[in-house]
Amino acid sequence: MERIVLGDPAWSDTFPHRMAPHPEEAFVSLLLRCDEENGWASGRTYAHVRNLLYYPAHLPDLVVPSRRSVDTLAMRLCLPIGTIAATTYLWELMRLFETVTPSSRDLCESFVFRLCPICIKEHRVILRYHFLLGMTTCLQHRISLLSSCTCGAVLRPFAPRSSPFTCRVCVKDWSGLPHVPAAPKDLEEEQLILACYEWWLKYGSQASLLNLPFRLENLNDYVSRKSRGPSRWSRWTRRKRYTKRWSRLRSSRGGPLSMMVWRLDRLDLLDHFSGET
Repeated sequence: MERIVLGDPAWSDTFPHRMAPHPEEAFVSLLLRCDEENGWASGRTYAHVRNLLYYPAHLPDLVVPSRRSVDTLAMRLCLPIGTIAATTYLWELMRLFETVTPSSRDLCESFVFRLCPICIKEHRVILRYHFLLGMTTCLQHRISLLSSCTCGAVLRPFAPRSSPFTCRVCVKDWSGLPHVPAAPKDLEEEQLILACYEWWLKYGSQASLLNLPFRLENLNDYVSRKSRGPSRWSRWTRRKRYTKRWSRLRSSRGGPLSMMVWRLDRLDLLDHFSGET
């Protein structure tokens, strides 16, 4: 996008360098690219959006940000609100849960900051599905997503006085992190997991979320007879809590969505929710 010069009336409402999101780019990725293009430390764009000197962002708020944050960034970048909303799961969750104020916990029980170093190298981008619980691979590049640097530090999106897309400890650029090939079985299973998420976000309804637990309870005997390898469940880091909370799901408004996907994965029913309806 074009640069805003000092005499332009839009100077006070936008950034010197603006950009538009890539397809399927995550909200936090767009914020980091804004930081990098404008020569700012990581997190400065988000601080501008929140009208603070520095905003210690929490990852759930970056995956499912507030409507106000989406509106403000759209205004700063002179883009339609829908273009920025597409970097989040905000509108999909609003439709699915029939609420104007969806929470990150409607989507997933927890989030881990992970990235694909090839995506960073090629486009300086992090894809939004990389943050979905159960996803541990980049399906485009067929490598494992990374959550830590080679120096051992946990990767974090923002850090005071740190450059965008770099480790806050050793300042290594994320594009230089190792490429770890993903196991073919993980790629196959996570393609189904992602398709299931996308099916519910596009076609699902609150009523179907609330009714599905009753239908699945009838399959418990079937599941107990099926053989499962332990590696299949390593991606669901909170599966014990999910087991305890499943019985209470019927009294909730149907979330988080990740719990439903976890259950469908356990029942080997992901492929029933992966196509058009």
